[in-house]
Amino acid sequence: FVMKALVTTAKKFPEINASIDDVAHEIVYRHYFDFGFAADTPQGLMVPVLRGVDTKSINELAKEIVTLAERARLGAALREELTGSTLTITNIGAIAGQYATPIINHPEVCIVGMYRMVQKPVLISERFHPVPTMNVTITCDHRLIDGAVAARVLSFFMNLLKSPEFYAELTDSK
Repeated sequence: FVMKALVTTAKKFPEINASIDDVAHEIVYRHYFDFGFAADTPQGLMVPVLRGVDTKSINELAKEIVTLAERARLGAALREELTGSTLTITNIGAIAGQYATPIINHPEVCIVGMYRMVQKPVLISERFHPVPTMNVTITCDHRLIDGAVAARVLSFFMNLLKSPEFYAELTDSK
């Protein structure tokens, strides 16, 4: 679901799915969605890449994530499986984290951090209620994406994650 929400976000804000070619001094906009995801392995953090995220179903993505993460953990991932991502997602929450500043996976210009979901008191109709909440961060290369754009990207992305309509749309299509 997170990757699908990120595809929708990248279509609205194409600069997050771009890179900066330092040699040619140009911005390269990617019109495909090959997302990396951080995998904790005995050899250290690795970033396997899911190709064509926009063309795959939720089930296909889930199976591929499991397969690629396992190959990375076993040290069996091929070089092609660990290179060429256009944007990366890291889930620090899997290791109990609630806050961090993820580092951009060069030459990408954006990384999204997901964190552990926790119950927090939220004021609803003048009463506090325990509500599951999760922090989400975005780290951007400010040569292309300034703080205001990053805030808009994050707001749009988080609203998708909270939207029942978005999930209904995903079950109707890829």
